[in-house]
Amino acid sequence: MKKVSRRRFIENGTVATLGLSVLPLTVQAKNNLQKTVKIGMIGTGNRGTGHTKTILTIEGAEIVALCDLSRSKAESAADLCQKAGKSRPKIYCKDENTWKELLDNEKLDLVIISTYWESHTPIALYAMKNGIHPGIEVPASLTINDTWQLVETSEKTGIPCMMMENWSFRKDNLA
Repeated sequence: MKKVSRRRFIENGTVATLGLSVLPLTVQAKNNLQKTVKIGMIGTGNRGTGHTKTILTIEGAEIVALCDLSRSKAESAADLCQKAGKSRPKIYCKDENTWKELLDNEKLDLVIISTYWESHTPIALYAMKNGIHPGIEVPASLTINDTWQLVETSEKTGIPCMMMENWSFRKDNLA
């Protein structure tokens, strides 16, 4: 197993954070055309709804799919998309594993994970293994082993994994 220093881990996390925060989320495709970033939202409760509202303000970002255990919460998030003049996202709402169906069926660039804590790591690992960039609500993992799985999978797949926490990156906290 390759050892990663704390400094290198923080540097990689910072680069990933900066990479995902450079908005609007547009990238240059091989044919030099702009590409819309396709986003899936897993978890549409309070935090997921907040993230949905933010993403709807970003040029070049499109929410194409929503997943939640509560159909009413997913429908409310889909309504927000329509009210913002965007296409209505596909809704996935069957059981606790329906997120796999979303990640398998949708051609996503990014998935925002705002679910219950125990599911953060498995969803992020699955996303990275499927070529999808995960943005994970805090905490990203609950154990050191899970944290290392995230790091190792990110290194193996070349896909950055970002924990969406801005409070930690305030200058006074970093000091």
